[in-house]
Amino acid sequence: MQATRRYWEMAALAGFLATFGVAIDSSVFLLGGVAAATWLLAAQYRFYVGVRDVRSSLDVTLSPLRTQVGAEEPFSVRLTASASLSTPCSVTITPDSPVGIDDADEWPAVSLTPDSDSTTHVGTFRAPIAGEFSFDAPDVRVEDDFGLFAESFTQGGGFDIRVEPRASDKLFVGKGGMEISAGFGEHESGQRGPGVGAADLREYMPGDDISRIDWKATARLNKPHIREHDVETTREVGLIVDERSSMWDGPAGRRKIDFVREVALAFANSAASMSDPLGLYTVSEDDVQSVRASQAADVQYATIRSLFSAVGGTAMTTRSGGDDSRLSVPERANDLRASLDGDSSAYARTLRPYFQTMRPYVEKVESSPFFTATRRVITDRSENLWLVFFTDDTHREELLESAKFASNRGVQLLVFVAPTTLFDPESTPEQSYDAYLDFESFRKRLDRLTNVSAMELSPKDKRETLLRGSQPVRNRAGGSR
Repeated sequence: MQATRRYWEMAALAGFLATFGVAIDSSVFLLGGVAAATWLLAAQYRFYVGVRDVRSSLDVTLSPLRTQVGAEEPFSVRLTASASLSTPCSVTITPDSPVGIDDADEWPAVSLTPDSDSTTHVGTFRAPIAGEFSFDAPDVRVEDDFGLFAESFTQGGGFDIRVEPRASDKLFVGKGGMEISAGFGEHESGQRGPGVGAADLREYMPGDDISRIDWKATARLNKPHIREHDVETTREVGLIVDERSSMWDGPAGRRKIDFVREVALAFANSAASMSDPLGLYTVSEDDVQSVRASQAADVQYATIRSLFSAVGGTAMTTRSGGDDSRLSVPERANDLRASLDGDSSAYARTLRPYFQTMRPYVEKVESSPFFTATRRVITDRSENLWLVFFTDDTHREELLESAKFASNRGVQLLVFVAPTTLFDPESTPEQSYDAYLDFESFRKRLDRLTNVSAMELSPKDKRETLLRGSQPVRNRAGGSR
């Protein structure tokens, strides 16, 4: 038990009154000092009883939502506390993060009072470096309602968390053999005006705002000049993440979904830093699952970061079955089929059966989960939507038709696609190389679409090993491919 400064002030006052009463032979002051001292002793005993009750009834649970995270990746910790407080006092519970763990958003004072005897709080932490970290039991501080006494102790238990090294040095992101070096999620408006970033200098024109004149450039060039700036814009970012069973190909920690999670999290962090509206759609085997419509708010960014903590947690049990059938663009097929209705020409009679046969395949694409997610995002979009796909090359035609749909709607689309062959440990070098060539052909097909940029997302070491061994493979196969 710790006595506060207020207690010692009250004790000094009681001692002074008693001493002064004895000195002047005044029973009033003497009794006043004795009453104050008695009250302090009663308050001390009441606080002792209160602390004893708190220790016996307080239940504190501190647990992470995930026990394994990546370096620099935010992770959530839940604190749950409850107690039966029989005396007026306040209980404050604070988790103590270990050295090497940063508090991503400042943990508030989690308190219990007689009027509120249970609470739950979820905080966010981040580990800049990899390693094993141990959270100790939370610190508990009990204070009486007069501010005279305080008691500190630990209650409950802690937990261990494992922080894996960042996969950046293991991850290849690029196209055509060129690895990108720019930060994920950065964007420019492509517009000029009175913004914040200097972009260009031009001569003053009649009608320009005189406040925009660059006087130093004017003095140097002997003519009035205006300095243009990049205009800051808000861009809506829509992330569609494929969580189907094929995304769990690869060893633990180096699965497709692990690489996807790192890049997607970078986009979420970038959107938060730029205050861009951010939305997340995850695709399962049968439907669009977790949906967070685009919103620019701290709680939205925090929620999406926590959802990424769940992405890649458990593999799906039902495997998908290979590539989809080769289909035409659903929208284009529908338009052509409609244009033939009511046409009695020989041309229409010849083509109509083909479109009738195609219809089931078109319906298959239109009802596929990835296409459904794409259409949903675009339907609800703003004028400045940037759509980002994270998937692999298992469902190629579904991905291609989704990309075409976005392209036809004038949406800027960035596709990160993982080549399955680089996550297959059983394929021979010849098979891997042939499959990689086929993947690269498909990626280029996506990349040629208007407003679409398709990026390869793969393990860097396996990709380099495959390409280093490609020359012997070509020679054994009978020449250059």
